[in-house]
Amino acid sequence: MPFIIKYKTPNGNTEHHGYYDTKPEAERELVRLKKRYPTWKLELKRVYSTSHHTEHSYWSGPARYVAIVVAFLLVLIIASEFLIPAVLSGSLSGCIDRLGRYGYIVLGQGGEVNVRFIDETGASYGIREIDNKPRFSASPYLYDIAEGIVPDHLAIRKFGFNSAVGATEETIWEQSSLYTYLAGAATLTISSDDNDDDGAPVGNGARTVQIYGLDTNYDEINEVVTLDGQNPVNTGTQYLRIYRMIVRSVGTTGSNEGTVYTGTGLVVGGVPANVYASMTPGMNQTLMAIFTIPRDHTGYLVDIYSSSAIANKATQVFLYIRPFGEGFQVKQTYHINQWGIAREFPIPLPIEARSDIEIRALAAGGGGAVAANFDVWYEK
Repeated sequence: MPFIIKYKTPNGNTEHHGYYDTKPEAERELVRLKKRYPTWKLELKRVYSTSHHTEHSYWSGPARYVAIVVAFLLVLIIASEFLIPAVLSGSLSGCIDRLGRYGYIVLGQGGEVNVRFIDETGASYGIREIDNKPRFSASPYLYDIAEGIVPDHLAIRKFGFNSAVGATEETIWEQSSLYTYLAGAATLTISSDDNDDDGAPVGNGARTVQIYGLDTNYDEINEVVTLDGQNPVNTGTQYLRIYRMIVRSVGTTGSNEGTVYTGTGLVVGGVPANVYASMTPGMNQTLMAIFTIPRDHTGYLVDIYSSSAIANKATQVFLYIRPFGEGFQVKQTYHINQWGIAREFPIPLPIEARSDIEIRALAAGGGGAVAANFDVWYEK
């Protein structure tokens, strides 16, 4: 038990001095104090609690044993009220629900789990779970999403490139212009300005292309289209948004030899009148810093990056988000000059369903290359 030294001064004041874990330690201090204050009345006392201000604990002696007996009786009452009848009747699962109201977690017949917590008002509430397991993870949350082990969570990196950003705002994609969105869902055409990008009959370049986008309800869709050189091939589905194309099969050159387009309107030499996605020769994938959050999902933007190869020209980069039914709103802007910059969002930026995300840039004097990307996950 710990010790304190009580003292009484000649004028009648009574206090205690120190707090010592062992008796020898306390006795040494007592000797020192007696030498320093010979007129004080000093006394060594044993205490029964961790408080400096009490000599006896309410949990010492008989009170402690009474508390133990009461706790034991409570256990017996609970067992006789819930557990024993349930076990004898073979209906342990019935016991689960009754115990659940007290905040227990109990396995029942067949391995089912009943998890409930009780708040300060006594109301029960649940917790987020994955396949009947509480949603805890030793890995970073984004790693779990990337590995596909968090249901209804998807992640995407969108990256773009504009080889000739002008003096006015342009979208970071392969066309040196401000991106124009489809006004309504439409059947699109896929074509190349090089006839070697052909899958029937097979050519030396790209043969099939997979396109990704959203339908008229803002649900995700994709399909694989077989190229026919400069001749347009219609999509089998109508698209309201398109945000990516990827070459899935190739000939001897190993990549698309020409620029592959997705668009609408009259196609001349493989180039449609209205372009909604284009793929630079040799890339096998589009470079579009554009994305739209699908229906019934919320997006969370975690970072943005941009770099410029424009020498001696200030380049301004903009992150735009257009909430559904509204106009484009700037959410981040910064200046670069022939170098790159990255911005992370310690608190991810929430983006509501059917919102468009786009990175734009402009360069003083125009005429330079800018690359940009952003990472976002979206969940139901």
